[in-house]
Amino acid sequence: MRYKTLVMSLFFFALTVVGCGGSSSTETPPGNGGSGESSSSSSSDNTGGDSGGELGQVTLTASGAVTGQFSGMMDFHYMEFDDFGVEGASWELSGHDGADGSQSFSLTISVESFDAGGDGIARPEVGTYDIGFEANSTQVFNAIFTHIGEGGFTDSTEYASDMDTHTGTLTITESNADTVSGTFVADLYWEDYCTAEGCVGDSINITGEFTAHNRIF
Repeated sequence: MRYKTLVMSLFFFALTVVGCGGSSSTETPPGNGGSGESSSSSSSDNTGGDSGGELGQVTLTASGAVTGQFSGMMDFHYMEFDDFGVEGASWELSGHDGADGSQSFSLTISVESFDAGGDGIARPEVGTYDIGFEANSTQVFNAIFTHIGEGGFTDSTEYASDMDTHTGTLTITESNADTVSGTFVADLYWEDYCTAEGCVGDSINITGEFTAHNRIF
């Protein structure tokens, strides 16, 4: 799990550099099939889209170390990066609340590759995919849920999918250039309790549904 933490730290560092003026692209290549079955609601045209400026939505229920119901906005985006020898691509669902007040959670469900320029990373087609963690996999999605306490981000706890096992599923029911919708269920773990042998201690289960729109930059 420490390996995963290091890899993800390098990944988000790379995204930060990209956001500050590095070489990047948000143009999305054609969708790839993955493990899900193709459907007429999937689109091979994955190069943009227009959601009309509407915000997507995610609702979820958490149990375990964190209990409660959470809801907020959700969008999706694709990014290529090539900075300081780190070259790859990512596709991500990103959700959070706080638009009208204090933030209580954030959720990312993503697939990323640091290999061969991120070949194979694209908007997922309709189907069911594993949630877990496999470096450079184009089929296994990583999930991170951050619970933000009353003290703000200094009072937050991050729960993530395990690198050694697949602990959930992401089901895509609609996928086109404008909108991606579906459901998810996963067991996530507080990273401080994870070792190479697996995760023990605090964990949560999340289950929810979402309708995400293409991010407007």
